[in-house]
Amino acid sequence: QLMFPLHFVGMLSRFDIEGSVEGSGHSAQAGALRLAISRALLSFVSEGEVENMRQGV
Repeated sequence: QLMFPLHFVGMLSRFDIEGSVEGSGHSAQAGALRLAISRALLSFVSEGEVENMRQGV
C-alpha cells in the first residue's frame, strides 16, 4: 500500500524514494510515508488530474 500513490498516477518506475520516520507504530509510519509521497506527487500532475483523482474518475 505504500507505493499505491505512485501506481495510481502511473509513475511507479519513475522515482527512487527514500524516507525516514520516527515514533508510533509501523502502520502509522507507513501511512505517514504514503501521505508524503502523495503530496510530493502533486508537483508532477496537473490540476485537472488531481480533481479527477478526487472524484475517482
